[in-house]
Amino acid sequence: MEIHRLEKWGEKALLGIDDGLPERDWDPLNEELETAVKRVGELSMEVERNTQIRLLTRLAHGFKRVEALIGLSMLQLAGICPSLRGRLRPTAPS
Repeated sequence: MEIHRLEKWGEKALLGIDDGLPERDWDPLNEELETAVKRVGELSMEVERNTQIRLLTRLAHGFKRVEALIGLSMLQLAGICPSLRGRLRPTAPS
């Protein structure tokens, strides 16, 4: 077979591929993949939060009252920044 025929055939094949791709707008696997990626993100955030709570609990082991652990958790995890007299308003941890 001559090279020019192979080149023409290759061009036609590539044009056919390009024309066929836009026809496939919806793919059910894409939906499942997006759902799975979202769930993995949620689980990783949950694991990170649980690790932070575990570390705070270890830190608060010597506290006499559980309210101190709750207050520490609210300050560290919820981003609560109380205003203190005579001081500038602290910024939330990022």
